[in-house]
Amino acid sequence: MLISIIVPFYNVERYFRACLDSIVHQTYRNLEILLIDDCSPDNSIEIAKEYAQKDDRIKIIRHEMNLRQGGARNTGLKVATGEYIWYIDSDDGITTRHAVQDLVELAQTNDYPEVLHFGVQRVNKEGITRGFADVQRLFEDPEEYWHYYMHRVFVVQDDAKNLDYSVCNKLYRRQFLLDHHCYFLENTYHEDVISAMWLPLAKRILIVHGVYYDYINRPDSTITGKKPDNYLDHLNRVGQQVIAYYEQWWKPRDLPRFVPEMMVIQRYIMWYIPNILNENSNPHHILVGIYDDMRALLGKEPALLSLDSLPSSIMAWPVDNLSLEVLLRSFQKEISTQKKYQYARNLYCIYGYCRRWSGKKLIKMLLPYGLVRIIQRINKR
Repeated sequence: MLISIIVPFYNVERYFRACLDSIVHQTYRNLEILLIDDCSPDNSIEIAKEYAQKDDRIKIIRHEMNLRQGGARNTGLKVATGEYIWYIDSDDGITTRHAVQDLVELAQTNDYPEVLHFGVQRVNKEGITRGFADVQRLFEDPEEYWHYYMHRVFVVQDDAKNLDYSVCNKLYRRQFLLDHHCYFLENTYHEDVISAMWLPLAKRILIVHGVYYDYINRPDSTITGKKPDNYLDHLNRVGQQVIAYYEQWWKPRDLPRFVPEMMVIQRYIMWYIPNILNENSNPHHILVGIYDDMRALLGKEPALLSLDSLPSSIMAWPVDNLSLEVLLRSFQKEISTQKKYQYARNLYCIYGYCRRWSGKKLIKMLLPYGLVRIIQRINKR
C-alpha cells in the first residue's frame, strides 16, 4: 500500500534535513514523498534536490508564486497517488522510524478507516518533550464519535491533547479527502482549522494509542512568530470557510450549526488576543473589528442563542455563557461602536486575557467612557 507524504517547505533550511531524515529512514519503504517548494528564498530547494538525487521516492514540485502552507498542501493532494495522505510540516518530523509501518498495519487490521488519529509530542529548544496519545478505539458509530469529537474540540484545554485542528497528527484516506472537498485556504494563517469540519463526515475513524509526530516549538514559526497587520483578515477568511463548509457538507446531514459557530468564536478568543493584543495595540479598534466580523459571520440569529440545546459537556467551554448570550443577542440590532467594544471586551476579560494588558489600561477599560474622557482632559491641562 502506497502512502503519500506531503511536505510543503519555505525558508526552513535550518530544520529541513532533520525533517527529511525522519521520513526517508522509515522502515516502511512504499512511500511517495512530495516536497512542495512554495518559492522558498533560502537554500531549502538545494537540500530538497540533494535528497531527491539519493532517493527516487522523492518528487519536488515548485510553485511559481507563494501560496503559503494551505496552497502547497492542496498542490500535493492534487498530484498524490497514495492510498493514504500524511501532511508533515517541514520544520517538524516523525517521532519514530517505525511510525508508518505501525500505522499501515493498524489501517489494514481495522479495515482501512478514513482517518487514523494519533498522538504528538511537543519539543522545545532544550529537547524537552511533552506528548499525549489517547486510548485506542475504533469509531464506527457516528453518534458515538460525535461525543468524543465535541469533547476534544471544545472542552479539552491542554494544548498537547486538543489537536483536532491539526492535520499533521492524522493519516487520511486520499479518496475521503477528494470526495469531501477537503482543501485548504491559500495565503492564509491557520489554514488547517477547516480540518476539524472534515472529521464528523468520516464513517470510520481509528484513534491510535501512539505518539508518531514531533511538533517542534520554535520562535519564528507560523504559530509563534510575528503576525501581519492584517491578521484579523486571515481569521475572517477562516471563519467564512468554516461557515461555508457547514452549508455545503454539514447542513444536508443535519449536523448542528452551533458547532462551527463556536469554532469561529473560539478561534478569535484563543488566537487573536494572545497574538495581537499587547502593550502597543489599540484594544478598542481591535475588539470592535472582531465584533463586526463575528456578526457578519454568524448573522442576526446565531444557533448558539438556543444555549439550552448545547450538550452539557460543552458548558465547560471557558467562556461565560451569559456574556456570550448578550453578545450574540446584540447582533439583532444596530448598536454603537462603544457598545460593540464593551460586549466583545467582556468575553475576553472573562476568558482571562485582560491580565495581559497593563493595570492602567485595565482600569481605563472598566471606567465609564464619559469618566475616561474627563480624566483625559484633566491630564492634558
